[in-house]
Amino acid sequence: MIHLLNLEFIRAEIYRGLDSESTTPPDITVLHNHIKEARDKLNSSYNKYFGSLFKTGSHASFFSMQVQRYADLYTSDYLNLLNYPLFYNFCANVNAMPHENLGGAQSIDKMSN
Repeated sequence: MIHLLNLEFIRAEIYRGLDSESTTPPDITVLHNHIKEARDKLNSSYNKYFGSLFKTGSHASFFSMQVQRYADLYTSDYLNLLNYPLFYNFCANVNAMPHENLGGAQSIDKMSN
């Protein structure tokens, strides 16, 4: 994992000095090949059916972000769940994308009042 993070840092550093005036992209073919090899090696270490639940490449998966946000489910002891009723439904909040119209969600809130 550290190797992959280092490679991605190198890629970021290569692109750091470029701006909209740059006309020639850097040749990072070799670097991309190394990144692909490192990702493949990392991915092969996970369960072959499920893959990594917490990582997508070197980035946190959406699932892992949800687990971090709702840490009640990510616990060191299942007995912590006894603090909730048996019928409790653990689910993430719906987050609208910036381009989505929130009018529908607001009207649903008004209907529940």
